[in-house]
Amino acid sequence: MSTGSGRIEFDSSQTFSGVIWKTLVDDQSNVIYIESRDGEERKVTFAAWDIVHNEMLWSDVEFEEKWWISLGFVQDGILLLTHYTDTNNPDNKSVMAFDVQRKQMLWWKNNFVVAYVAAGRVVGHDIKFGSRQVTLDIISGNEVQNSPGEFHASQNLKVIQPLQYIQGTSHFDTVKAFIERKCAISPTHVVEYCEYSSMIIVSVYTGTTDLANYLMVFNSEGDIVLKEQLGENLKGIAYDTFFILAGFLIFVKNKRELISYRFV
Repeated sequence: MSTGSGRIEFDSSQTFSGVIWKTLVDDQSNVIYIESRDGEERKVTFAAWDIVHNEMLWSDVEFEEKWWISLGFVQDGILLLTHYTDTNNPDNKSVMAFDVQRKQMLWWKNNFVVAYVAAGRVVGHDIKFGSRQVTLDIISGNEVQNSPGEFHASQNLKVIQPLQYIQGTSHFDTVKAFIERKCAISPTHVVEYCEYSSMIIVSVYTGTTDLANYLMVFNSEGDIVLKEQLGENLKGIAYDTFFILAGFLIFVKNKRELISYRFV
């Protein structure tokens, strides 16, 4: 467990018109990319939030494909988006490369599935001709000869994500007993657990069919210093309900609000 002052305070929030479907972190710039979806209009928009400076770099960015597109990877200021080219077969994909500074498309590769991104290269498979492995330059999109063995997939080491303890395991029972003693609520299904800055961060679900999701932060003495209800009347559970980046606790509330708290 890392040490710290044991305090946490609200920093900022961003609310989106659509449901926050996915977030993607660039650990080089501490920018969070947000994919939000409006099911009624069948429209997806993208945004970029500098979490450290609390600055929305851009928002409501749309592409020609309004719905069958999603966040994929980011590196070196290039955002890779997955385009689902056959709505009846999700395995059929293409990749689009977007320059996040100039907000313009760089290149497009049809029939290509990205496996990972590292060292300025995009490694994936050309599915048009029998899933041939291909390496692309991330800036130009041109095929290059670098063997995937010459570099390794990058790991987002700056992003701290919780551990998941499933109901029926000893770790789940330990955390459940702690939460029941401290908060008088009974977790079910799964708990997400993380220790950071002399604190314990826990996300739990309660209820049976209509679930509620709570996020709680405890200091080193075991006192609760933050309690947020992330959602209610939920029909299922989600994983990775929070993460920590650059000293900030980040989570989605009520599906549309992205909130950050600062560890101080």
